Amino acid sequence: MRAYHNRTLGFSIIEMLVVLAVIAILVGIALAVGRQVMDSSRRELTHSELAALLGAEQSVVHKTAGMVPQSMYNFLVEYQQLHAYRDVNGVWREHSNMLTRLPASMVKSTLVPMPNNGSMLMITQVNDAWGNAI
Repeated sequence: MRAYHNRTLGFSIIEMLVVLAVIAILVGIALAVGRQVMDSSRRELTHSELAALLGAEQSVVHKTAGMVPQSMYNFLVEYQQLHAYRDVNGVWREHSNMLTRLPASMVKSTLVPMPNNGSMLMITQVNDAWGNAI
C-alpha cells in the first residue's frame, strides 16, 4: 500500500522567494552591464563627433586665412556658409558635410540670415551623446 503524503504538489513559499531573489540579482546585473555598454557607446559617439568638429574647425581656419571663430555658434555658421550655395530658384542650400551627417538628436537648427535677403536653416548648436551642448 502507498504511504499517504500530506504535502500537496507545487512549490513552497521559500522556494518561490529564492527563485525571485535569483531573478532580481540577474536583472540587476543585466541592468548594470547595459548601462556600462550605453555609456561606452555614448563616449565613443561623442569622441568621433569631437574629432569631426576639430577637422571642420581646421578647414574653417584654413579657408579664412587663419581666423579662428570667436564662439561655437560663429564656427557652426561659418562652416555651413562655406558649404552653402544658391539654387536656380534663389533658395539657399547646403552641400553634404560633417554637420549634415550628424544625428538629428544631437543638433539644434535655426534660421540664419544669408546674403541678398535670404536665410537658411543652419545647425547652431551641437550636443554630445548625453544631450549637453558642446
